[in-house]
Amino acid sequence: MAATGIIQPGDVLVSVPLSAIFSHHELCVGSELVELAPEYALLVAILLESRKGRKSAWYEYLRLLPEQEPILATWKIQDIELLQDPKLLESAMAEKRKWKEVLSIFQQAIPNYSKDFTVNDIAWAWSIAASRSAYMEKKAWKESKRSRKPVKGNHSGRGPGCTYDGSGVGVLIPLLDMFNHSCQPVSTAGYNLESNTYDLIADAGYAEGEQVFIHYGPLSNRELMEHWGFSLADNPHDSFILSMSEITRVENTTLTHPELLTRPRSLVLRIRSVRMPHTLLGLPRRHSGIRYRGS
Repeated sequence: MAATGIIQPGDVLVSVPLSAIFSHHELCVGSELVELAPEYALLVAILLESRKGRKSAWYEYLRLLPEQEPILATWKIQDIELLQDPKLLESAMAEKRKWKEVLSIFQQAIPNYSKDFTVNDIAWAWSIAASRSAYMEKKAWKESKRSRKPVKGNHSGRGPGCTYDGSGVGVLIPLLDMFNHSCQPVSTAGYNLESNTYDLIADAGYAEGEQVFIHYGPLSNRELMEHWGFSLADNPHDSFILSMSEITRVENTTLTHPELLTRPRSLVLRIRSVRMPHTLLGLPRRHSGIRYRGS
């Protein structure tokens, strides 16, 4: 997405009305799908609308969606093994198990629909729901449907690819999901209860022709890979999760150790911070550099 003119901080980049937000609540009124968990209901709604082809009111939007999103659940095992990161490998395998669970629930809980779609169809819809959905709290959705009277607060979450926690409404927002992510806080997104629109607001300025970004949050490359299947070369929020045994081993290793001397120097320079395990009080702590002392 590129700027067609000069954009100032505070300008509205995108304003999507409620009627243009893809939600299973709108598409499955009176259906048993409304009673499903949000992620499964959204999955089925995507499949049902895509099957309608040109007869669907969402045809022009759905045809622009990619054939497959590169989320970890869709990766082949041999590709996952190339990640060479124990924590990321663990997350990837957990996503593969989650995908099997989704497929099983889809086939058992809603057999009336499962027979009409192939495994590849379901995998496509799941990748779209998992990576491009935005989150709105149920209260905000009900308020926006009932009245245009504004309420205090912005009861909505930011950005595509949210994680469902069972308390909200998963939706697809045309245009908003077409922006690429920036590590910098260049925009803010949320549902505006006064205008009944989902708005993307610029927090940075852009010249005409510049690419305009969305901001998912201060996420590390591991988090980006876990949720969206990509990483960024110069991510200022990147970090490494180290176990106490790994930290102890590093502390007891001198800089003249042969193993360190034979490794690329850039590997050491890129370690900007270490994410420490939680303390006994349950509070996370960070420490710049590799060396760390203290209880």
